[in-house]
Amino acid sequence: MAMIAEILYCWAKYENWRERRRQRKAMQGYEAASQDLVFFRPVEQNDLTSIKKLEAAGYPEDEAASPQALDFRASEASNLFMVAVSSGYTTAEHSSGLPKHQPDVLVGYICGTLTTADTLTHESMSTHDGEGHTLRIHSVCVAAEYQRKGIASRMLKAYLQFVQQSCPQVFSIQLICKKNLVSLYESAGFTLKGPSSVVHGKDQWYDLQVSFPKGL
Repeated sequence: MAMIAEILYCWAKYENWRERRRQRKAMQGYEAASQDLVFFRPVEQNDLTSIKKLEAAGYPEDEAASPQALDFRASEASNLFMVAVSSGYTTAEHSSGLPKHQPDVLVGYICGTLTTADTLTHESMSTHDGEGHTLRIHSVCVAAEYQRKGIASRMLKAYLQFVQQSCPQVFSIQLICKKNLVSLYESAGFTLKGPSSVVHGKDQWYDLQVSFPKGL
């Protein structure tokens, strides 16, 4: 699993480097333009401070995962924990005449755990069974200033591929969401199953699922 995660990370960094080089060539002789490049990679332990801040900012207090829960998911289910990283340019230029490159910033993440249960319940979302064939997604979070830019949709689609490589025994991915987000998940390939029996906070949740009968 560690080797797969390393390959995915190196591939993402290579793709990001190649895109940076393409943009440098394209911008030579032109005025620098503001651009955000977002790529995805497996979680690292030093990401957790940023992740905990995003979780607290992105969910109501009665819905947000605790710092301990996020620590557990990152340590025990790291092959199911993917982050989105922005590597952006600004209009500020240095001596080369090219845009100044800013430090990478973690702007989103998706995490989940495995279970052998087929039905999504509060109990099945509270543990992690490494031999499980069903993946429960717990958090899909994007920083407020990066929302409405298509990042969540890209992240979900990338996550399905990420799971395919890191955890091939999975053949069902399930999650719960509020009504206003159903269309987002449907656009990424999930199917609405109906109102959820899971009680988490004060609002009604809905069950969604992606199935892979032959395994991912």
